[in-house]
Amino acid sequence: MRLLTWATVAGVLCWTSGAVAAPVRASADGYEVSIVSNPPVIVIGKSELRISLQRNGKPVSDARVRALVRMPNMDMGEKEAVARPVQGEAGVYAAPAVFAMAGEYVAEIKVDSGGRESVITAPMATGMDTGPGAPDRRPLYYGLGALMAVILAVYTLIRMRATGQSLEVRSVFRLQVAVSLALLVGAVALSVYAVRNWRRPGAMTPIEAQAMEMATPPPPGTAIVKLAAVERGLVEQTVTCTGQAVGWTEQEVLPRVSGWITEMPVYVGTRVRKGDILARLDTSQIAPMVAERSAMLRAGESASRTARWSGEGAAAMEREAAASLRSARAEVQAAESERASVAAEAEAAEAMLASARLSTPAAKAALAAARADQAYRSAELKRMQALYDKKAVSADELDQARAMAAAASAAVEQAESGLGKAEADVRGAEAAQRKALANLDTARRKVSIARERTAASEASLEAARVAVKSAASGVAEARASAAAAAAALADVKTQEGYAVIRATADGVVTRRLVSPGTLATPGRPILLLAEDRPIRLQAAVSETDLARIRIGATVRVRRPGGDGATVTTRISSVAGAVDPTTRTGVVEAIWPNAAERFNPGEAVVMEIVVARSAHVLRAPSEAVNEMVPGDTAIEGRTVRHTVWLADPLDKGTYTARRASFTAGIEGRRFTEIIDGLDEGALVVVDGGRNLRDGDHIAPAAEPGDVYVCPMHPDVRQDGPGTCPKCLMALEKEKRKP
Repeated sequence: MRLLTWATVAGVLCWTSGAVAAPVRASADGYEVSIVSNPPVIVIGKSELRISLQRNGKPVSDARVRALVRMPNMDMGEKEAVARPVQGEAGVYAAPAVFAMAGEYVAEIKVDSGGRESVITAPMATGMDTGPGAPDRRPLYYGLGALMAVILAVYTLIRMRATGQSLEVRSVFRLQVAVSLALLVGAVALSVYAVRNWRRPGAMTPIEAQAMEMATPPPPGTAIVKLAAVERGLVEQTVTCTGQAVGWTEQEVLPRVSGWITEMPVYVGTRVRKGDILARLDTSQIAPMVAERSAMLRAGESASRTARWSGEGAAAMEREAAASLRSARAEVQAAESERASVAAEAEAAEAMLASARLSTPAAKAALAAARADQAYRSAELKRMQALYDKKAVSADELDQARAMAAAASAAVEQAESGLGKAEADVRGAEAAQRKALANLDTARRKVSIARERTAASEASLEAARVAVKSAASGVAEARASAAAAAAALADVKTQEGYAVIRATADGVVTRRLVSPGTLATPGRPILLLAEDRPIRLQAAVSETDLARIRIGATVRVRRPGGDGATVTTRISSVAGAVDPTTRTGVVEAIWPNAAERFNPGEAVVMEIVVARSAHVLRAPSEAVNEMVPGDTAIEGRTVRHTVWLADPLDKGTYTARRASFTAGIEGRRFTEIIDGLDEGALVVVDGGRNLRDGDHIAPAAEPGDVYVCPMHPDVRQDGPGTCPKCLMALEKEKRKP
């Protein structure tokens, strides 16, 4: 019975201990993930996950991988970590992970490739052995269990034989023994199932606890320091002094007229623009004069308008008379032309009449000759007829005589016709002459009328010109009167304008010499106004520092204890001599002050650059220590410059080592390194006061937001979440100013 019991217990224990050590594997969306922790056994605290990512059996090296390890039902403010590719291993990424307490965890691996994000979930637990390529030890454990059972059985048999006992096989099949064995096996199986499925989060089995590295020695003490790198840059040595802003010019504000000050809206420190009102004087005595001069000006302007209107009427009359004169002269020219034409016609008619009268006697003589010839031919015809009758002549001679008589009769008729025509021409010429003489008389009358009208137009034009001259004289007088009235009004207005005293330039009021109710008189200042664009920045510098300052040196100026904003300009003047009492000299810089950064009389801090080196090795001056060797005399001592170097030790930790170097320009912020340090070396800027060679140091983390549980102030983390104790939402801690 005991043999079976011990064999059963040994077999069950070996079965329960047969855990498999292998990487955590999971897959989703075609991706296969294999996760191995560093160290291989997952311990409480920080760890590193090496994630092997494959797709279709090929490593994926161009994806963006993020990892989040969290407890399934507990929010402890975990944050996603970006997994970085491991150099030399395709498809392998490394991501930090934190296992805050013992228990089961879920690893969420997010893969972003080709614009698509996939999430792969893998279960993990503290105490799990994720060693890569670990063999399956279950056959070994099962064999060990069987071997232990055999050894126990043999040992039991030997003991039984030594004591004289014998094995009764029948006893194994007894109901009591079978029930006992069944209860034992059931209890062990129930215990194993309960441990694996019902244990609370964070609990560990003895096997898991033994697998953890419990004997890890604590790390050596680490000093938290602030580090900075030796780099190339600008190094400046400066002289810092306190001075004041002085106005570019300071002018007295003087009234131009006398009067009681009724208003003064500016005070010391008031910034004014050109044209702003500085003061007002009483204008009660000037107002009536302004009204009187205004009335005179209006009367003068009215008279000027009336005279101008009269002048415009006279000018219109002159233009009308000139037009009438031009028309009359045109009529005279037309009448003269018509008279000349008619006179020519009369002369032509008279010539025609004379010609006609000369042709009448010739026509009469021709008629008389024709009649005489007719009489002769008639008589000759009668004689020839008689002769013919007597047959004294031939018929031809008679016919010839008849023809001659007929021709003579025709000549008489023609002569009578010519005489009639000549007489008719005389009558026509006489009628034409009478008509031409009548037309000539009419033309002469038209010429006379046109000349009379021209004379009248000339008289009207002369009268209009006289009226124009008179109107122009009136306009000039009216304008002179209006100008005099305007000048008088302008004079009074000027005096009224002088009653409002305005700023002649941009500036700041530095003194207020009088108050409202005071009688202001010309020549007596009421305000002092300083022009502040540009502005002078002056400071008294000690004799020693003054010798190192040069004109043109860069100077940075700021307000003491102000907003810290600094302006940069250059030294414009350096005093050639120092004050014999204070042994200081004045240096000055000029600033445009367009943004009104400084006010006259305001205190300023001037940082003057006296030495400068660009693109040299430099280290923060806070990191530099000055040491004087003990065997060096005070007089002419040699200062040795040292820094604490941070030599890399492990990830995030360094070893402190003191190093000497040769210094050049020593500035307020940086010190020039001539020799002894290399570019890129890390030096301790803060926290190195008590360091010794070989001390472990770590850089201080940058301050960030801290979230605290309102019920459990000891629960703090760097991101929002819930308290693991009370599950309340963490609140952002307020920083002390």
